[in-house]
Amino acid sequence: MEKSNDKREHSRAVGVLQKADAITYCYIAIEHEVHIMTAKKWIEDY
Repeated sequence: MEKSNDKREHSRAVGVLQKADAITYCYIAIEHEVHIMTAKKWIEDY
């Protein structure tokens, strides 16, 4: 994974990787301090 100075971009990429590891949307949202629907949207957009 390339380095990124954009925190939002980094959070999205990590969220997608976490979901690939079968982490729940709820846990991803809590860890990245976003709403659960935002975390779900990140994965669906990917």
